[in-house]
Amino acid sequence: MGEHSIMGTQLSWYLPSKVIYEEFTGIITTDDIRYASTTVNQLMAAGNPPVHSIINICGVTDFPKNLEKIRRALDPEVHPHRGWLVVVLPESNVLLRLVMSHIIKLRAPNGQTRLFGSLRQAIMFLNSVDPSLNLRSQTGSLDTSADG
Repeated sequence: MGEHSIMGTQLSWYLPSKVIYEEFTGIITTDDIRYASTTVNQLMAAGNPPVHSIINICGVTDFPKNLEKIRRALDPEVHPHRGWLVVVLPESNVLLRLVMSHIIKLRAPNGQTRLFGSLRQAIMFLNSVDPSLNLRSQTGSLDTSADG
């Protein structure tokens, strides 16, 4: 599977079959969340377990705040190939951090989650927990952090 996108949501392989990259920008809706949740499960089914995810929400300007609506938008099945779920988000946005912490508890109930302030930190972490990845920071739209 190649790159998938709708409005402010782009989903692609950061490392084919092993690491999914999800980037959200602008105004995010529950439809975006539903689309991403379903598509990520499809990508995980096609990947080699464990399949890790990097979710970059640094470019989000508005998002749903109703946690029940968010929960209903998520695919209820957590794919068995799920590995680590790491999130890149602005450390200064407390409300976004709170909502994202709720989402990742639903998407990774195994507790394999971490929040980071930069894509570089997220990549370094994934390399430390799964050295077989040997990830490098990619250029272009994937490396949107200030220290990338």
